[in-house]
Amino acid sequence: MRYKKRDHHLLIQPRMGFSNIQTMTSGLKAVASLCSNTVGTITIDSYTRNSEFQQIRDALEKRINLNGYPLISHGAHITQSMIQEVSDSVDYPFFVQVRHGSAKPFNLFKTMVKTGITISEGGPISYCIPYSSVSIQESTQEWIKSVLYFVEHSKNAHIESFGGCLLGQLCPPSFLIAVTILEGLFFRQQNLSSISLSYSQGTNLIQDMAGLRVLNSLAKKYLGDGDWHIVVYTFMGLFPKTIEGAKAAIKESVILAKLGGAARLIVKTTVESQRIPTIEENIEAMIYANEIAMNVEKNINSETTTIQYDAAEEERIFEQAINIIESVLNLSPQFSKAFPIAFSKGLLDVPYSLHPDNLRKTSATINDEGYLEWENIGHLAIPQRTLNRKYFKKSGISSSQLLTLLSFVQRKFDERWSSKAA
Repeated sequence: MRYKKRDHHLLIQPRMGFSNIQTMTSGLKAVASLCSNTVGTITIDSYTRNSEFQQIRDALEKRINLNGYPLISHGAHITQSMIQEVSDSVDYPFFVQVRHGSAKPFNLFKTMVKTGITISEGGPISYCIPYSSVSIQESTQEWIKSVLYFVEHSKNAHIESFGGCLLGQLCPPSFLIAVTILEGLFFRQQNLSSISLSYSQGTNLIQDMAGLRVLNSLAKKYLGDGDWHIVVYTFMGLFPKTIEGAKAAIKESVILAKLGGAARLIVKTTVESQRIPTIEENIEAMIYANEIAMNVEKNINSETTTIQYDAAEEERIFEQAINIIESVLNLSPQFSKAFPIAFSKGLLDVPYSLHPDNLRKTSATINDEGYLEWENIGHLAIPQRTLNRKYFKKSGISSSQLLTLLSFVQRKFDERWSSKAA
């Protein structure tokens, strides 16, 4: 990361995970062979995430493909051999990150340590609220144990907070930023020195640029000049259905990452709305993203002139995010207490999340400019002056309106392409 930061190259990373060992090996080799500015991914299957190992055994015996790599079931030795084979296939360092989605990841971290993998992802909030019914208290305690173990047994341990991607969509930037910063501070409290912070592409590029500037500012404020970097995700919600619309969304995420100062991009493919992508489709997306990144680098001045700078939005996001962060930090110096209390009081409350610990008092909408806005802040410590009165505290939205909001990005890029084609 230090080397790439110096050269200002954006690291490109897929969201790849296959249950078959040979396919997973081929996928990692394909990523590694592209160029030196790539990171490999082993995405864990959902059964492993929930410790449902009998289902994995049944699927593997029947040769049924899972939606990811069953790390624990395949075992540390096999995975270590796989990664060694991939590393030996290139003449430069190649690193692999495990992405798992588990609220109780201790056994995963134990297996990772045995394989020699030192890079993972998640957090006690971001891997609990979207994917699990495990309590925040239990998740936080499990993550404390897991991170301490990871740090103790891995010389170069690194974890990326998934806080900037909560539920993939309909979460205003200030909340995403607050959660990823809080998880970053949580990791530091467990003696993890090397971390990354995430931010998912939202509904409007101008707002996202403001959000990334705020994330950079608050990371410097709370984490100082330590070992951290920012990761941008191509939109995590309902993806465009057309190839052209998907490519337009990917392109915008690359521009956001490059101009917003991110060091790494987690890229999607053009078939996300249909199925799990193949190796070839992942590679195509990575090549396309890298080409866009290089083009932005060459034409940095012309690219920046096309994106409006919204200083008022940046100030608004900053004020909302810092108030959310401070409201949680003021509860207790220990996150093992602060996180559960914050959710019980509604100081952390994720829009549209059905998790049992989430009060579900908050909601968000999309304004006429395509910005994500708070519709109701519940008990969040957000100053009233930062809210858009036109959208705040309405009577609520219907299920059909929610579906319309959820498909906003999908329709925006597909319809934009359709209108151009016409």
